[in-house]
Parts: sequence; structure tokens; C-alpha cells
Amino acid sequence: MTRSESSPCAAGMVAAFSAAEAAPRRTFMVDRLGGLSYGETCARIRKIAGLLERWGLRPGARVLLASREDRSTSVLFLALLRCGMATVLLDPDTGPDRARRLIDVSGPDAFMVEQERVAAWGLAGGARVLALGPETAPGILEGLFRPRRDGDGRFPGCLREWAPGALPETLDPDLDAYVLFTSGTTLEPKGVRISHRALFSHLETLSRVYGYRPESCIFNNLILSHADGSIQGPVAAFANGLPVVRPFPFQIQTMEEMLDALYRHRATHLIAVPTMLALLERYCAGRREAFRTRDFKLVVSCGAPLETELWRQFETTFGVPVVNVYGLTETVAGGLFAGPEPATRRHGTVGRPVDCEARIVAPGGGVCGPEQPGEVQLRGPMVMAGYLNAPEATAEVLSPDGWFRTGDLGLREPDGCYRILGRIKALIIRGGFNVHPEEVTEVLQAHPGVAEAVTFGLPDPVWGEQVVSAVAVVPGAELDEAGLISHARAGLEAQKVPSRIVFLPALPRGRSGKVALEEAAAMARAALQEDGGSGGRPDSVRAGVLAEASRCFRIPPDALGLETSAAACPEWDSMAHLEFVAGLEARFGVLMRPDDIMAIGTLGDAVRIVAALDPG
Repeated sequence: MTRSESSPCAAGMVAAFSAAEAAPRRTFMVDRLGGLSYGETCARIRKIAGLLERWGLRPGARVLLASREDRSTSVLFLALLRCGMATVLLDPDTGPDRARRLIDVSGPDAFMVEQERVAAWGLAGGARVLALGPETAPGILEGLFRPRRDGDGRFPGCLREWAPGALPETLDPDLDAYVLFTSGTTLEPKGVRISHRALFSHLETLSRVYGYRPESCIFNNLILSHADGSIQGPVAAFANGLPVVRPFPFQIQTMEEMLDALYRHRATHLIAVPTMLALLERYCAGRREAFRTRDFKLVVSCGAPLETELWRQFETTFGVPVVNVYGLTETVAGGLFAGPEPATRRHGTVGRPVDCEARIVAPGGGVCGPEQPGEVQLRGPMVMAGYLNAPEATAEVLSPDGWFRTGDLGLREPDGCYRILGRIKALIIRGGFNVHPEEVTEVLQAHPGVAEAVTFGLPDPVWGEQVVSAVAVVPGAELDEAGLISHARAGLEAQKVPSRIVFLPALPRGRSGKVALEEAAAMARAALQEDGGSGGRPDSVRAGVLAEASRCFRIPPDALGLETSAAACPEWDSMAHLEFVAGLEARFGVLMRPDDIMAIGTLGDAVRIVAALDPG
């Protein structure tokens, strides 16, 4: 597949903004508040430009952005792109210690963060801090009685008081468009620098591969602090002048509502991670008609390896083609594509490179021939400019002639399609999120009762891998799994918190004195099987539900009761709910229906549902 400059995204952000202003009534985003037009989006962007002007920021400045609000995050990110600022995207759930470390590394010139993060991250009193508040739908009487308050100075309420600012007529394509931190130890965080040239070059590739047309509509409810959520969602939509649908985050309780929304908004493309596809195939197989419309074109699977059987089964169940994408944060979003063209849509592969080069390199440095395994390396316009303020780390993965070392093991088949065999570097991919085990281990070892810890991934049929840690306790210290997981939750984003922690008398070591990772993983797997971590019946349904809830929500069993509800339990978030359901199914040997899953609002509900399904 060759490059074409016909796509509107190829011209960059200035041209995309001009095209957006020329179609003010077209819908840009559909979210929980309803529709947001391109006209309103562009008006907001011009007002944000006025703020940046008052702050004295010029193209090339870095602005840190962290918010849970889809609309605010999308509009602010687009405004920063249009003004030539480099957006440092940060997950708002980042713990204070790690957030301060990432702020030190990235050195932002300004901050746009949720109000509650301002003090927690040590930003209070800053001259260039925009506090973000919740997005609310306009009231019925707003046009008659405009309130004098502007939302306590928080965005977006304060937009009413702002004057539009000037926009740069041109942007240097070598300016950083954004910086995204890869998972890594808090001692060595790596900020991936993506230039405007790399971003819009790759957007043109994605648009052409996926077949975006003026009538296309992107459904993407992945997290916006990650590239697959933001770049393949609002940014790709804006660059193409398309609507993006984000009605609510993906949750197991709302999967059927998600399919309804996909059908109702006439979406043509669904951007998803394999875990989403596995759950949809498992619990929503009866909703096959959701994808079988005149409008819908294809599903894009990204963020993690797509298991061959899931790929085949999903296509068979829903009657829709799935494109399997291989890429990294360092390559914007992709690089190799299996589909939608028949020649590249090979199950079990990641297809062929598009608008870039790929090769397999042996440990000694030689380029491998067909069917010879080695490291996957990529070269092309979508590759990062480097890691922020880290020349040595950049030199380790990026050669002078532009080849990027992915750290993944793969091979090229005789027909030119590539297959990923595993990872050379230690990395856990849990539900599409990259987790560096060293980061988890570092947080665990900060606990005064932990003598030593090691973290690894164990296979999981739904998540791909689960994060598991083995811990040796300081003599005399009293530690339990729930308490240590609560400690981990305070220092890590939710997707990085271990699913299980196994206590060992001592961690196994090899002759060199280093921890024997494979042996530790085997010991942990055996311990989990012995205590029912992979199944086994409890003495009673009630006891089993409470035990599973304690494990999944990281709460001591004596603090739980049948009245414990998701609404009153902050630890009972969407990811924990998915883990809870999967754990109950494994523990009791049952399969829950979608209406069962959505009906679980309290632990009492879970006991009632499991008791009705329990074959014993």
C-alpha cells in the first residue's frame, strides 16, 4: 500500500482547523452530555489560544494536561496542537509521587489539571495553572438567567469570560505535538516525543488503511490519556472532519448500552483492545445485529496482541472484519496492519508495514531471513523524535539511520506478513495497558514491611495477562495481601495494581545472585492454585463471594458485608468489577449472563445471582 497525499489529515493541524471552521454545524463529538459541534469546538480553541497568549507561551512550550472529562481533554488537546504547544498527557489517576517525578522530568511551562490534583501534585499557587472542573450540560434557563459565577474560575465555566486569541498561521512540522510517558520505573520515566510531522503523517496512514470517508463515524471510548484513545479517537476524527462517539467509558455493566449507542449513532468504525472484544464476544453474542448494518465497516483491534481464536470467533459471531494493528507509543499508534485488505488479513499475524519499513534483526545485528526469529525493528515518518531529555535512552532504541528497536520478538513469513512471538524486554500487557514490572516492584518495595519483591505477568483468558507479584516479608512484619495491594493502589494507576500478591519465605535466586524470575513465577502460580486462585469451591456461596470481593477490591474481608455496594466503594471501579465477575465465574464454575453482570450492585446481589447459577 503506497502513500497518498489526498487525505485531509496529511496537511497538518492548521489545515484541519480551517476545514473544521468551514463546517460549523457538523458534529465533532457525541458524549454523555450530547453533541458538540465543530463550530463550538473551534470557538473554544480560539478562546484557549487567548489564555495561552496571556500566559506568554509560544509554539514549542510544554503544557501538562490531565483530566477525566472527555470533552475538556479533547478540546484542550486540540487547542494545544493548533497553537503549537507540546501536550504532556498524563493519566489523572497518577499517584502524587509519580506525578511529581514526571513533572520534574517533563518540565512543563503550564498545567491544565483537575482541581483536586492541583494541591495533590504540588501545583497550588502556580501562575500558569488552569484548574479543570466537571463538564455539565447547559440548563434550560441559562439563556434567560446567566449566572454571575464562572464555575469558580475552573474550566470550562471560565470560557465565558475569555476573549479569543490569535492563532499561528503556520506550524513547524518538527515541533513536538505531544509527549506520552511509557510505563517504566519512577526512577527512569521515558517521555515519548511525537512531532507534528510524525503525528499527521501517521494519521494519514490510519485514515487510508481504515477507509475513512466524509460519512464515517468513529466509536472510540478508550482512555484519552493513552494514544489509542486520544490519537485514534478525537484527534483522528478532527483531522478528518468526522464525528467521534464517546458516550461513556467501557464497562462490563454497560456493554449492551454501548452496542445500542454504536447502532444508534450509525458508527462505521470501532476502535477497541482485545479485552473488549473478548468480553463482547463472551457476553453479547446475542447482539449480532449491532454490527450488521449498512453503515458499519470494521473493528480495529489495537493496544495488545490479538489471540488468533478470539479474532476468528469475533468475526464469525458478529459478521464483521477485524483489523489487527501492531504499533507502540513510539510509533504514534501503528505501523503494521493485518487487514482490511485480503492480502494482509492473515489470522495470527500483524500483517505488513504500511508507509514504513520493518525488519527482523538477530541478536548479533544481522538482518534475518524469512521465518528466522529476531527483534522487530521499524523505520518511517511515524517514529518518535526521541525520549524527552534522555539522549542515552534514545540512543539505546533509535539508531542514527532511523531504525527503532521495538523490543518485541518476531519473524517475517515468506508472504511478507509479520508474526509477533513474544517480548524481549520485560513487559506485561494487561487489557491493552502496558505495565513495566519494575515500576510495580518499586512501589511494593517502598513498603517498610517488604524485604524484596518481584513482579511478572501470568496468562489470563480475558485480560491477556494479569499482574502478579511475589513478596518476601521483613522478619517480624505483619502483612496481608489486601493491605499490600492497598499500598500499591496508592502509588500506581489502577491498571498497574497487582491482581494477586503471593508471599514467599524468600525469593529464589540463580548462581549470579539475581532473582530467578521464571522460578518465582512458577512458585507463585503453584501457590495460587493451592489457595483457589484458579478455581476451587469455597465452603459457602457467601464466604466465596466475600473472599473474591476482598481480593478484587483490595479490601479486608472484615470490612465487607452483603450491603457493600459499588456506589459506596471507590475501589469497586470498572476494572475491578470485570475482575470480580471473572473471579466469581472461575471460583464457582458458572457463566454469568449480561443481565446478571449488570444487576450486581451490591455483594448481596452477587450472592443471590451466584447461588441461582451455582451448579453445586
